[in-house]
Amino acid sequence: VIRNPRVGSEYLFTIAFPANFGVGSYSVQTALVDRDTHLTANYEWRDYALVFNVVNIDKNHFAGCLWNEPKITIEEYAG
Repeated sequence: VIRNPRVGSEYLFTIAFPANFGVGSYSVQTALVDRDTHLTANYEWRDYALVFNVVNIDKNHFAGCLWNEPKITIEEYAG
C-alpha cells in the first residue's frame, strides 16, 4: 500500500510467484486501484500486459486450476 504518494514520485513493483503452470497459453492483467477491488477507483487497467506460452519438456502432465500466491514488494524509485 502506498499512502499519500507525492506528484512525480516513481515506484518499482516487484511481483514473484512459483511458476507451476500447466501446458497452455496465459496472459497477465494489471490494475492500479485504490483498494482490493476494481469496483471503486480504477486508475489504470491493462489487459494482456504479458502473454506467454508454457510447454512441458520433462514434467508429469496435469490439468486443472491453481492459485499462485504472489509476493509483492513496492519501493520508491530513486531514479
